[in-house]
Amino acid sequence: MSTQRDEQSAGVVSSVRAIDSNRRKLVYLYLATQGGATLDDLKADLELPLLTLLRVLPDLQDNGLVAEEDGRWIAQHT
Repeated sequence: MSTQRDEQSAGVVSSVRAIDSNRRKLVYLYLATQGGATLDDLKADLELPLLTLLRVLPDLQDNGLVAEEDGRWIAQHT
C-alpha cells in the first residue's frame, strides 16, 4: 500500500514540476488532493473566477494532466 501511495505522490510531484503557471498548479494540486471536483467546487474552494477555470482546465486537459468525467474534473498522474 505504501509503495502505491509513494508512486502516486511521485507522479503528482512530477506533474506539478511540468506546470508553468501558479494558477494551473493550484488547480492541479487541488484536484489531486481532493480526488476531483466540479467547476462549482473549484470556484468556491479556490476562489477563482469561472473564466479563469474555463481557461486553466482545458490547458491542463490538453497536457494530459486532468480529465473531465460526468461533470467532475479529475487529476491524472504521469
